[in-house]
Amino acid sequence: MKSRVDFSHTLSFEQVLEKHIPKLFAWLNSSRLKGIYDNGFSSHEQLSKKYLLADSTIKRYIVYHQGSLFGYIQAYEVLAGHEYEKYRKEMGSTVGIDLFIGEDSFLHKGYGFLMLKEFIPFLGRNISRVLVDPFIENPSIKLFKKYGLIEIGQERGHQILSIDIRYTARGLILNDKSELLLMRVEDNTTYDELRKDDHFWVTIGGTIEDGETEKEAVSREVIEETGINDFSVGQLAFFGEHTLLFSGFPVRHFEKYYLVHANQFDTHQENLTHNEKQIFRKLYWWPLADLLLTTEVVYPRCLGAQMQGLTQGEKIPKEIEL
Repeated sequence: MKSRVDFSHTLSFEQVLEKHIPKLFAWLNSSRLKGIYDNGFSSHEQLSKKYLLADSTIKRYIVYHQGSLFGYIQAYEVLAGHEYEKYRKEMGSTVGIDLFIGEDSFLHKGYGFLMLKEFIPFLGRNISRVLVDPFIENPSIKLFKKYGLIEIGQERGHQILSIDIRYTARGLILNDKSELLLMRVEDNTTYDELRKDDHFWVTIGGTIEDGETEKEAVSREVIEETGINDFSVGQLAFFGEHTLLFSGFPVRHFEKYYLVHANQFDTHQENLTHNEKQIFRKLYWWPLADLLLTTEVVYPRCLGAQMQGLTQGEKIPKEIEL
């Protein structure tokens, strides 16, 4: 059984340069990749004409782990007129991604999943949907489904899979009594197979808007969702990512949680939008001890344990499983 690799050090992405051509040539002409990813190349010059094209709309990268190059990944924007135009999201930017692992020694160790995990945020927060199009019998489909993509169509022997992307900033709002402010939500459009009904509790926060920093987004959401005006946003406490189904379609959430100190206890929800008022029910200051004992559904599910860790001086920020 092959051991998995410690991913405490993340990947790096370098745009394809002339120095990478010999390695790409060897990868793409290998028996494993030839005919599956491109059809092989007769010379370095032929490969360079495609992969070093200056005006190409495709962003091409060599992937490194701890200084060792092992794979390739590329991104292209799905614009009007593209063959996959019908799969675009109406708002925001839709990007297609292709990838492969070139070095055999990196296979079956989780690097493919890590490439997706690291590359999507690397592209920036303007990405709202990701598409992939492996051949129908390509085993990489399992990888994409593991990440959360679902099948949405077929084109010329390719399986089209997709997922939406959302970047959020959330506040861990604490008062002088070390109570945490949470909101109760009733929403039957958000699916979680582990939840029996549509009632759950969440921290305060939401999507990071264009031009906002993460802390600015937290401040705006605190005012909008709680009515609290006297507060200060502190440091990043923890972060993570997960996939939820919204009306049956997967959305990959990249979430950052910031410590917020509130100098007032009074709250109101008069600033909520019409749509928010349909699902947001009430605010409640939770004693931290109660979070560890409650049978209510609270997101993230590890919130009680994470807040306990913060009070005990655990190192922050850190990545958590959401």
